[in-house]
Amino acid sequence: MESLEPPSADAGASAPSTPTSSGSRAAAVGTSLKVLVVEAETLFRRLIKLRLDSAGGFEVSEAVSRTETFDRLAEALPDVIVLGTKIADSGGVVLLRQLREHPLSKDIPVVFCVDRVNHPAIEEALEAGAADFVARPHMDKLLVNRILGAGHAASQVAAPALVIVGAEPAPQPDRTKQPPQPSVSADSPRQTACILVVEDTPIMRRILVRTLTKEANFEIMEAESGAEALVKIAEHPPNLILLDINLPDIGGLELLRQIKENPASAAIPVIMCTARRDREAIERAIALGATGYIAKPVEMSGMLQKVKAALGMSSSEE
Repeated sequence: MESLEPPSADAGASAPSTPTSSGSRAAAVGTSLKVLVVEAETLFRRLIKLRLDSAGGFEVSEAVSRTETFDRLAEALPDVIVLGTKIADSGGVVLLRQLREHPLSKDIPVVFCVDRVNHPAIEEALEAGAADFVARPHMDKLLVNRILGAGHAASQVAAPALVIVGAEPAPQPDRTKQPPQPSVSADSPRQTACILVVEDTPIMRRILVRTLTKEANFEIMEAESGAEALVKIAEHPPNLILLDINLPDIGGLELLRQIKENPASAAIPVIMCTARRDREAIERAIALGATGYIAKPVEMSGMLQKVKAALGMSSSEE
């Protein structure tokens, strides 16, 4: 069996060749979703497997180390990897980065599992490319949904074009009302655009805000719910809205509809942010008037390019 384990930093070896036996990356309807559980702590690993076995519909394999992980990938590629923090010969985030860098595993969604909600590795894992995370206290309620969501995202085809046949036309904004323009500082010739980030997950919201302020120096407003977003839009209309599709009160698509149906906010460009690369959801968002979408895990440089394009800024402009 050919191992896919990446070479050590000082090995200088080339990447391994494609394994001759690889599982389907997209779980077909009516078949089991292939899940690779990687965790060295026996109790935690068995807890994850037990939860998936009890739910049904999952074909589970296990690994406890980096070496064993890449051996399992050489046998067959899973649809989703569930990755813990304790790895026998590596760290969870370190292994995640290696999985994201390897050409054969870079597109396999990874759900990061931690033992507590405030674990410091969560933010690192999301920045490294984890599709989602789940903490042990919420394992029973959230694990299956997070894995299914990640697997569904991987099984979808590329995003549809902006011109969608048969879609309901988006409400047309009042062309007499111009979208809010970036404010101009008195002591600087550069414009500062205001962006509203609507995201209910604090860690993901922090990552988005930090990227936007550090890399492009935008003015940022934050909202963790649809109701809060509507208040902030009314009080201080932003130049652009980054909108999560899953919100605790008003769904992202419903909030988008309300934004676009209100003449005061209809002209504000909205970029949807979602963990589900879901053709139907994307089509609905575009039909409702969304400018575009960003799939989680968010690739930060790509996000900045889309934000700047929506604001009419050049790629070199901050």
